[in-house]
Amino acid sequence: MRHGGVLIVTLVASLLSACAPSPIKITPEQRNQFKNHPPLTLAYVALPPFRVYTNGEAIGGFMGGFLFGLLFLPAAVAINSSDDDLQSTYQLDDPTKEIESQLVISFTQQLQLTDIRPAQPVDVWDSPARLRQRFEKGTSLEVQTMSWGLDYTSWSRFHVKFIARVRLLNLDNETVLWSDGCTVNQENDDTDPTLEQFKANNGALIKVKLQEATHTCITQLSDKLYERAVPSST
Repeated sequence: MRHGGVLIVTLVASLLSACAPSPIKITPEQRNQFKNHPPLTLAYVALPPFRVYTNGEAIGGFMGGFLFGLLFLPAAVAINSSDDDLQSTYQLDDPTKEIESQLVISFTQQLQLTDIRPAQPVDVWDSPARLRQRFEKGTSLEVQTMSWGLDYTSWSRFHVKFIARVRLLNLDNETVLWSDGCTVNQENDDTDPTLEQFKANNGALIKVKLQEATHTCITQLSDKLYERAVPSST
């Protein structure tokens, strides 16, 4: 059953990736625009709930069938009904803010940006034209956590999964200079912790693994932005 569930989740992830917008790479000519030190306004989309996903929930949701719902819904509800508020329970840090903070440090060092405007919340991943109406001029960095939580490895073991995306826009001409994302999947088969281990000691392991995932995401995004070779995982 476990391998069948993994196959379905892999298929779902592939379909979502196929529907996602293609990354946009910043060109050397566009980098030169930053020599004029345009203001950089930070923006972020509201954080989604930190979720605990079960095998039954993933299969039932994907198949959408009555039979799968009957078979797997009780197991999914048993976990998720008490674990949907883990962010509040364990006071988990917002990874969006850490990603944005580290990218800003990189921008000040690599692109010589010095006029950094305070972060502003945005309701949706808005069009460059609407962002220009709101922020008026310069550039804008948007960061969005798409999904974060504990995903199942097997029926009793879980791992942190984290997905985020970013955009860097030139508001003056309403163009996207850079757009990309990161996906961090910490699955390690039978050595992954149980849900009880993740929740022990006020969620200490969740915090550690989430911080690791956030830093991995930052590294992925920085490598993509500056077109550095990504080290092999083997």
